[in-house]
Amino acid sequence: MGWTEIIVRGKKKGQATFSKAAETTSEQTAEQQGQACLDKLKPTHELHLGEEQMIDFKFLIDLADKLGVIQAVKDKLVRQPDPAADKLVVVLAELSKVYGVIEAELVKYLSLYFDSQQGLQEERAVLLTLEGGQLRMRVGEARGHCHKIWNIYQKYLERWFHDALTPNEASTMKNLFESLTYADSQMLYALDQLTRWLSQESQDTLVLVDDGKLDEANTRVRAARKEILPARQAISKAMSDLMQLQADFIAASGKV
Repeated sequence: MGWTEIIVRGKKKGQATFSKAAETTSEQTAEQQGQACLDKLKPTHELHLGEEQMIDFKFLIDLADKLGVIQAVKDKLVRQPDPAADKLVVVLAELSKVYGVIEAELVKYLSLYFDSQQGLQEERAVLLTLEGGQLRMRVGEARGHCHKIWNIYQKYLERWFHDALTPNEASTMKNLFESLTYADSQMLYALDQLTRWLSQESQDTLVLVDDGKLDEANTRVRAARKEILPARQAISKAMSDLMQLQADFIAASGKV
């Protein structure tokens, strides 16, 4: 199972550079794969204020990869379908909400184009919205509620995992869900950094627009679009993986 780490360093006026590292482990048993995923649950967030600000996407991007714990035992669970599969779909949906919000907010900024002949009212409204940091509120509404996930595990999933999996695999799944219980604060920490980046980018771009420097504003957006592409690609993969897991367990729940 591979893992992806994306770190964004936003320097003066929101400029960003990205570094991406990927590793792929050799073939492992389901239990070993699950434990390897759990080992990555420890966050390594960093935030440097002042001249340089680091935005750490590692937790957000790795979160879906850590669900390789579920992927590793998926076939066993699908072979023993249970009504609890519906509840696992709910868990995956809760976790995937935040990725959709992030992509939607990024697209609002990255799709901007400033042309005085077409008017700037709509573009300025987008910049003002992003400058105000409203992403924080939307993500707060959409993020997975980890206490809800733990309640679902205890009430519906624990018995299914106990019946369908080996004791070690069931224990690994329990460890995963216990870890997710504490994920809210880590998730919000990373998203707060992203909100700051978007807010600063929008503020600096708005200054250019208001000064009539539309070519510079468009150049800034194009540069941000190019620089943040690796992170968006990783987010897209995370969303795709979560959706595939949801589809597999929706199909499994239909067999019960």
